[in-house]
Amino acid sequence: MEPTYIFIHNLYNCILNLFVVYTMGELKMTGNCLRGSRPLLSFDENFTTHAHYSLLKELLTQIFGVPNHHPKSQPFFDHVYTFTVLDNRIWFRNFQILTEDGALTEIGPRFVLNPVKIFSGSFGSDTLWENPNYISPAKVIEQFYFIFDKCIMICFLHYLYNISYNL
Repeated sequence: MEPTYIFIHNLYNCILNLFVVYTMGELKMTGNCLRGSRPLLSFDENFTTHAHYSLLKELLTQIFGVPNHHPKSQPFFDHVYTFTVLDNRIWFRNFQILTEDGALTEIGPRFVLNPVKIFSGSFGSDTLWENPNYISPAKVIEQFYFIFDKCIMICFLHYLYNISYNL
């Protein structure tokens, strides 16, 4: 399966982020939220621990937040977007608010963002932050073939050794 990459860009601060997106499309969730309603944005406390997560929090707030009194938005909240940092990835989940006391049900969609790089400007600018835990799929395949080739060479040498030994 090919990875899906997404670039998120802030025009005012010229910050560009590269993410790998993992979806969970196999989930079938029921729920409903009204068209035009504004989401509450909920961020994990990990977004305040590191500078790059604080920057990503601000960017995600600008993307997913709907301004109050926007002409095409409703004046109430009926769903919550949650952003959680787990395993150095950002997990997005969408919940419907069922009752006034805060009961929630997940309505989807659900996806995971793996931050790869944060650039200081548009494409081709300086890198502000790079994920040390990210390994590209091409590098994983390269490592797999390297190990596979070594195994074949060992098996071949073992085969030659057994034949010459049996003679």
